[in-house]
Amino acid sequence: MAESKGESGKLMDHNPKVMDSLDKKCNDLKHAYDSCFNSWFSEKFLKGNYKEAIPCESILKMYSDCVKEAMKARNMDPVLYAKHWEESPMRKFTDNGGKNGTT
Repeated sequence: MAESKGESGKLMDHNPKVMDSLDKKCNDLKHAYDSCFNSWFSEKFLKGNYKEAIPCESILKMYSDCVKEAMKARNMDPVLYAKHWEESPMRKFTDNGGKNGTT
């Protein structure tokens, strides 16, 4: 597997099956979050430890902030995209069927 340097200059394995982020500046954070989440999911959640908190929240926050900045730089409004998702027919495929818990 080829190795490449990310935006932070750290040497990392590049997996062509892993999708990059919206902006290459966010790639290291995205891949760090993906790795953290996948480890938790396979090592804890799938073994029945689903009440345990996901240990990746701080990385997710940093990644989310990075993506929001990238969206703003591209004149993409995160609020508009969130509203679009709420109204999207794809919501029916989410785990709660697009319902927000109210009737």
